[in-house]
Amino acid sequence: PHSQGYDDDVVDAIRRNALAELVGWPPERARAALADSLWQMLMLHGALSDGAWDADLLSYEAPTYFGMAVASFMRKE
Repeated sequence: PHSQGYDDDVVDAIRRNALAELVGWPPERARAALADSLWQMLMLHGALSDGAWDADLLSYEAPTYFGMAVASFMRKE
């Protein structure tokens, strides 16, 4: 029951290029949603934290019991 809200908020953060917000999420939120993506997204945020990147959500699908997102991060010119 927690997965849809988690996925919705992740997709929103990616669309707004706001991965920094994930730093404040409690780990329990990802555990309750049975998500394994929070830690990888936090590492991505760390790699992109200089702020010189644009985000583009390419796709979000939930074809079975879990959602999948694909995003592109391009260096700003």
